[in-house]
Amino acid sequence: MKPGSWISIASIFLFGVLGASTVSKLVPLGADIAARFGTSAADFGWLISLLGFTALVLAIPSGLLVDRFGPRRVFAISVLLGIAANLLYFLASGYAWMQAARLVEGVAIVLISTRPRPCS
Repeated sequence: MKPGSWISIASIFLFGVLGASTVSKLVPLGADIAARFGTSAADFGWLISLLGFTALVLAIPSGLLVDRFGPRRVFAISVLLGIAANLLYFLASGYAWMQAARLVEGVAIVLISTRPRPCS
C-alpha cells in the first residue's frame, strides 16, 4: 500500500472510525456484563473510563514511539493490539480479563490516533 494512496487513506480512516466507536460499544452491554461478571455500576463506569485513562497516560509516550519507530510500524502494532484486545474480550472468563482487554484496546486507540510531529 503506497502512502497517500486512496487505499491507505481509507484504511487509516476506517481504523480511526472503528477506534472511536469502541468508546461506546460497551454501554449497551452494561446489563449483560453486570449479569455475567456480577459487577456494580461503579465497576462498569471504571471499565468505560479505562480508554480515557490510557489516553491520559500514553499521550506523550505514544508520540515519542512514533518519532522513534515511525508511523507505519506504530500503526501496525496498534492494529495487532486491537486484534489482541478483541480476542481478550472474547476469551474473558472474569472481570479482570475484561479490564485488561479494555486497557489493551485503549493503548491500540492511542497509537492509532498518534500522528508524527511536523518537522520544524
